[in-house]
Amino acid sequence: MKKYICYVVSLVAACLLAVSCGDNNNNNETITEQTLSNCFAYVSDIAEGPSAYITGMGYKVRLNYTAPSADVTISGLKLTDDTTYPSFTLSGLKFAIDKDGWIVLTGENLRPSVPGVAVSPVIGRFSMRLYQRVIGNTYSPAFCVSMTLDGRYSVVSSYPGQGCYGTTKSVATGMPPFETNSTQYALAFNTNTRCVTINIVNAQFMTQMPAMNIVLKNIPFVMRGTKAVFEIDNITPESNDTPYPAFPISNLKGELDFGAGLDLSFDCAPVKFNGVVFNVTADCGFPVVESGI
Repeated sequence: MKKYICYVVSLVAACLLAVSCGDNNNNNETITEQTLSNCFAYVSDIAEGPSAYITGMGYKVRLNYTAPSADVTISGLKLTDDTTYPSFTLSGLKFAIDKDGWIVLTGENLRPSVPGVAVSPVIGRFSMRLYQRVIGNTYSPAFCVSMTLDGRYSVVSSYPGQGCYGTTKSVATGMPPFETNSTQYALAFNTNTRCVTINIVNAQFMTQMPAMNIVLKNIPFVMRGTKAVFEIDNITPESNDTPYPAFPISNLKGELDFGAGLDLSFDCAPVKFNGVVFNVTADCGFPVVESGI
């Protein structure tokens, strides 16, 4: 998976949100606060096996760049046994920025104070990866949360909508290899149907092919760790809600790591090319871009 080294841009984007706070010693601290809302979570019972998707989760992230340390307030968490938690805060998390510009928050064996709960859960392992990116003029962060509760439950959480950018390559027998960085991928995960729809913007498999927008609907996916893994044997692309059976797509396989990026591959055999098959691969991440989907 390709990484995008945008440390400076990430830090600047974060500082745009910053507020300066003074302590009793009149020392200034650089602190940012932001809210990540309308998130989904995949919750699995490690011991018993059942799993469930929940929606409506949210995170309030407070980053102290001076300390450095972080606090994360979690809302909307629900387990597979229907246990529902009110909002609670994980304090004093470790805070670092990795070589690829991702803000990484971690903590182990945390017991937050949860209002109205007699025995608070033990967060055995907590990790948040947060990428402060801007698409056009819109702040559009990428993030992924993973944590365990009481040594029994595993939780992975992010946005149901994802926008990825990177390199798309195409090869076909008798054709020169083709490569473009102009194709963009928007993925919409439906946790009710457990399918993902992929909107490919500026799709192009060869120089002579005009860039076009195509949609691949209702591809089944499953969660494996922090990744959504999906595949389908055959699918008909659509454009403006019109199916295009003359451009059949097959052998589609992909995985989106919510804390890293997208790997995708598929074959396309346009009818007018009389059996020529284009093998298309995409290697995408979450870079800061001037314009987007």
